[in-house]
Amino acid sequence: MFIVIKILLNLLLFRGIITQPNYSLCIYKYKHINSRKMKYKFLLLFFFFTLISFSQENCNNGIDDDGDGKIDLNDPDCICNTSSITSIIPNPSFEVNTGCPNSFSQLNLATPWIQATDATSDYLNNCGFLFQGMNLLGINNFPNGNAAAGGYFVSDWNEYLGATLTTPMVAGTSYQLSMNVVGVIITNEVASDIANATTLEPVNVTVYGCNNGSNLPVHTSFSPNTVDPTWIEIGHALYSPVSTWGQITVTFTPSININAIMIGSPPILPPSYPSLSSSSNYPYLVYDNLLLNTSSSFGVNITSTGNFCDNNLVLSAVITAALGTGTSYQWYNNGIAIVGATNST
Repeated sequence: MFIVIKILLNLLLFRGIITQPNYSLCIYKYKHINSRKMKYKFLLLFFFFTLISFSQENCNNGIDDDGDGKIDLNDPDCICNTSSITSIIPNPSFEVNTGCPNSFSQLNLATPWIQATDATSDYLNNCGFLFQGMNLLGINNFPNGNAAAGGYFVSDWNEYLGATLTTPMVAGTSYQLSMNVVGVIITNEVASDIANATTLEPVNVTVYGCNNGSNLPVHTSFSPNTVDPTWIEIGHALYSPVSTWGQITVTFTPSININAIMIGSPPILPPSYPSLSSSSNYPYLVYDNLLLNTSSSFGVNITSTGNFCDNNLVLSAVITAALGTGTSYQWYNNGIAIVGATNST
């Protein structure tokens, strides 16, 4: 029997611009079985799983074993996940709704999510509205259910997801937000056509927070902190847009108590990201499975020394859960196993 704890690291590194690798760590603990009978049962169970694993995803070899375009932790078949984490974001996978969407700008159907600003974000659900081509790209197979939400990343029209938290975030406490994300380009808004996002520059997916849980929406089409100083940026993760589902994590320590959040684009986008008037091709990100809680609740914290640019960066796993003996490690980069990286650092 084993307990699996998954952690994702998003470490901010500075080299003129902010870059940020995403690392993951799975820690395995095996419970000793003293009974000979139980050993035989465990052995039979092991052979059973070995037999059925043929053509299924191996979660720690860096290979897409089952041919579904998703590797290791990016594949929902993998057991190393954060599904046991209770998110303090309500309706974190957008599955609860008051009706099926039939067009853009209907995030309010995924109750209690809120249209956070005047730039309205979208509710996507297999029961109703989806972008044309999502099925061709294979991204309508959402990571956690039948629904997701998304928004534009353009310089003069920033769309955000907004929610009042079920439990406030406490100032001075480390928190972690893990989410699935996929990037596309809207090529024809009227026809809801999309294209692959491989040409897009990396961009910071940004989290904003406010002490006033009722301070939604904010009347702007830009980032909330540009018009309302009670909204502050509390964290971000650098994401390289690709049109396959991946996972990113934002780790942060708020300086004030936070009761409401927004998730979306940074205050300043990369130069190649257009305005609504300068292009007909618009960067767009889709989100699912937003898990927010204290960093300690994820079972392990990642600490770092040195600097990536100086080639002396060292990451270390600090376990926050009682695992006992028999612990092993596996490090991941962007959800893909780093072969041979099986130590605590």
